[in-house]
Amino acid sequence: MVETSYIAKRIGELIAKKETFTDISIHEDRMMQFITPRGTLRDDHWISRDDIDAFARMIAKLQDDPEISKLTGKDGLRQLLLQKREAIDRTITLPDCHLRVNFFLQDLGKLAMSVRKHPLKIPNIQPHTIPPQTLEYLTRVQPGLILFYGRTNSGKTTTIKGLLEKINQTQDGHIITIEDPIEYSQEDNKCLISPKQIGIDVNSYASGLRDALRQHPSHIMVGEIRDRATMETALHGAESGITVIATIHARDPATVLWKILKWFPDNIDQTAFSLANTLRAMVGCTMLPTQNKDAFIVATEYLLNDVLHATGPAIAKAISTATPTGLQTLCEIMSEDYPANKGLHRQLNDALFKLYTQGTVTQEAAINASNQPSTLSNRIFKHKTRN
Repeated sequence: MVETSYIAKRIGELIAKKETFTDISIHEDRMMQFITPRGTLRDDHWISRDDIDAFARMIAKLQDDPEISKLTGKDGLRQLLLQKREAIDRTITLPDCHLRVNFFLQDLGKLAMSVRKHPLKIPNIQPHTIPPQTLEYLTRVQPGLILFYGRTNSGKTTTIKGLLEKINQTQDGHIITIEDPIEYSQEDNKCLISPKQIGIDVNSYASGLRDALRQHPSHIMVGEIRDRATMETALHGAESGITVIATIHARDPATVLWKILKWFPDNIDQTAFSLANTLRAMVGCTMLPTQNKDAFIVATEYLLNDVLHATGPAIAKAISTATPTGLQTLCEIMSEDYPANKGLHRQLNDALFKLYTQGTVTQEAAINASNQPSTLSNRIFKHKTRN
């Protein structure tokens, strides 16, 4: 008989009620917190160490987990985490969704866990997230580097998976994904799909990417670029005629590229030259609640490095400067007010302003999601004054 758990029962109730949530934070001696479109909600039950331990044992029995199933006693999970000295990731597949669970220690050895919910099926990319003509560019662009950026839980992975699924439906190829963990499962359509999970199929992003280059891929997805070794291999793949799609934690294109260049202090000019020649696009993601607060949507900004477009030379020049000031020019090029833009690129504020004027999101949500909130606030104020 599978052991019941208060945590499992509570999560099950939320899913059964079709309550929209993205993340749950569960800490020993604290109340559960749920991230929803209505804000952060708190449970009225104080979580004990036994509650988290019981949830771990339940997962072990349901999934025949060889590591967690060895736990003995009510303090088994904590002892395992102390022994491993690193967090434990697990994915649970339910009839309605996937749950990614991360067990860890905090506050001097107290148990905690985070839960992230993903739909079973990869959502299609909606026009308000990426317009059809931009999505077409991203799926058909010549081989090179496509970088997605944004903070944690901004919709980067979901948007990338939507892009890969579009490619899978329309092109022949071999898509390799390197993830930690695998968040969505994809079935072969026109493409062969080879998902790889760090710690099981490959040792690291860098080694997984290095191996993937020899496995005849058309596209490689890298869950996150965190270091020089991974970035170096990604550039090599892009220069070799492969489309490499990856995420980086950063707030705008200038920050993304400066973060990359700082990994190569001894070779900064050559790295800038490689980026100028291989970078095909940068897409920034942010997630915000809809106006009626019953769902989340993803808004994006993007810079498309189309060498045949009027902004192509300016983009290449900005990247080649290899300086923060020069790179900041990229953010200006993305503005709809930039003379040569002509609708190819988009700033986040332009996307958020459109969502607000269409009544899709509230003013508060748009400003909170902005990377330039004061600028957007002034723009909305002028819009209200005129109307």
